[in-house]
Amino acid sequence: VGRPSPDANGNVPRYVSGRQGAGDSWSVGADATGDFSLYGFEHEWLIGGGRGYERTRSSGRQVASQSREGGPYPVGELNIFNPDYRDYPYQYRIWDDPLGDPNKRNDTNFYVQDMITLPWQTTRVMLAGGWSRYKDILPDESNTSAHWSPRIALMQDFNDDLMFYASFGQSFVPNSLGLLNAEGDYITTPQKGTQYEVGLKQELFNDRLLATLAVFRINKRNIPMALQDASLGECDPGAAPAPGTPATYDGTGDCRYMLNGLERSQGVEVNIAGAITEWWNAQISYAYLDTEVVESDDPYALGRSLSYMPKQNVSLWNKFRLVETQNMGVLSLGLGLTAWSKSHGTWGPADADGDMTSWNPGYALVDLGLFLEDVQWQGQNLKFSANVHNLFDRTYYDRRRYADSGTIVWGNERRISFSVRSTF
Repeated sequence: VGRPSPDANGNVPRYVSGRQGAGDSWSVGADATGDFSLYGFEHEWLIGGGRGYERTRSSGRQVASQSREGGPYPVGELNIFNPDYRDYPYQYRIWDDPLGDPNKRNDTNFYVQDMITLPWQTTRVMLAGGWSRYKDILPDESNTSAHWSPRIALMQDFNDDLMFYASFGQSFVPNSLGLLNAEGDYITTPQKGTQYEVGLKQELFNDRLLATLAVFRINKRNIPMALQDASLGECDPGAAPAPGTPATYDGTGDCRYMLNGLERSQGVEVNIAGAITEWWNAQISYAYLDTEVVESDDPYALGRSLSYMPKQNVSLWNKFRLVETQNMGVLSLGLGLTAWSKSHGTWGPADADGDMTSWNPGYALVDLGLFLEDVQWQGQNLKFSANVHNLFDRTYYDRRRYADSGTIVWGNERRISFSVRSTF
């Protein structure tokens, strides 16, 4: 809406933005496990904890534009049929902006779990809890939040092959560092989630296949959403924060955000995996997802589905064993398909055609892999793999970057990767 259209040759004006960033992090953790029996109840326990640190810095993001101070810095046009994203005038200006003050985060976590098998051996109960504390140290303030998150699960064996389970859990994670609300203050409220799930697990064909059916509901609160109101600093790459707000310390021009009151996702998942034959392993899964913004101050999003979340996806993976030798290991071929239904961008005011969002068509990708495993060499167990992602070089749009704002990013082209893994 309001964006220039390509000319007869497919050229469109472009705006270039980007930022340099730097960061470092470390984390340590440890846990202990054990088991014991008491009055006929069998206990498998786990206790552990960890500590982490993160430090990030970034520069401003308005790299080159006609309106930038000291300009104009024209960056030319972009051809939609033959785009070149890597070479443009004044690209060196990304290094002209100094890194701003650092954002830091310290986190501490502690967790306990007990898996209890009841005396009749067919019923198990899992009781677990975790405590997390996050301390955000921002350029102008600091914030500490801590919370307990429980988890409970029940598992019931109907026979040797069929099991029913039900679970309840809560989560607690901080929002990303450096996000600004409408007033230009840092967002320090953490995200909180609650998940409910029930399902069945069935072993088939003499335990060669495992089928799983799960129904779930996930409620999340305090999820950031970019503002739609220009008077409040909407998510526009060229809109700098109001003077005096925290973001002016490095001139980022970051988007402003609000927190949704409640987002809900619910659906069903089906998965079947195992050995079809002695030389053929396969896995197929399907998921249906229904989403809704249940509580929000954004009138465009309220009552509507979540952005960038396709309702359906399906994946299929096959691994065929081709050759097996005693010293040279096992050579296998992998072939997989992953497909997503259409998804949409953020909701906003209706355009001239009455559309309140844009839709990204569904797409499917094929991957290929070649694996050489269990290779014995000088007392080491080696595994070699070569993978081709997007085998047929399918052209598609990344569903996270297909939006009304005019930001459209192509999905990854065909990529080839290699890896070697050694086990001592």
